[in-house]
Amino acid sequence: MLSALVIAATSFGPHLLPQAVCSKHAYCCPDAKRCLFPTNQTCANGDACADGQVCCPLTKICVIPGAKCKSPCKSSNAYCGGGLRHCLQTTNPGTHCSSGCAGGETCSIITKLCSKLQEPCKPPEGEAACQNFQYCSPGTNSCLAPSKQRCAKDACAHGQVCDPITKTCATQADACESPCHDPGAYCNPTILSCVKPTKPGVSCKLPTDCNPGEYCDPLVFTCVQAFEPCMPPVKNATA
Repeated sequence: MLSALVIAATSFGPHLLPQAVCSKHAYCCPDAKRCLFPTNQTCANGDACADGQVCCPLTKICVIPGAKCKSPCKSSNAYCGGGLRHCLQTTNPGTHCSSGCAGGETCSIITKLCSKLQEPCKPPEGEAACQNFQYCSPGTNSCLAPSKQRCAKDACAHGQVCDPITKTCATQADACESPCHDPGAYCNPTILSCVKPTKPGVSCKLPTDCNPGEYCDPLVFTCVQAFEPCMPPVKNATA
């Protein structure tokens, strides 16, 4: 597993192909204009969502907001279901479809809610904001190419900045907006998950250098915990 991550993290060249704005596990909400990662918690009856989550007015389930997006669907009551490539309108918001759906409906693989198919759609996509060897840091709001030097105590070399999230010296590139809702986490472009350093400024080389439930990020080489799925930020996004 670690070797696969390292290979993916060290592929050469910039991202040339269009990149999806939202993770395949999320959907672009036309109301929130954000990629929303659904949870199993309903909020149809006015139930409060957990910290870091909001109640989606379309689906009435608690969701974790991510990157900004523009829905390609004509209706403001429908979202683009990436797997089905159709706009979906939830028929019974807040009620999961574990017991099946009515005739003419389908169970959304993203929200797990019964839905009616609308017009075909293509999930929003754009150009990758950061290139390979870079990640988007919410601490600097820019793409960073990390070095092996740490800055928890020491100053960085000339031309580098200290990332306050990872405490790693890095070369700063283009501006970007992190898709992670936690300001202390960044979207790892290798595993497509928001990760949060557990020991900022401390290097790791092997999985055993980290605690159980953590892994050694092969891009920054620091121990992190993974949270919700994400897609690296894009620019010039289309709907």
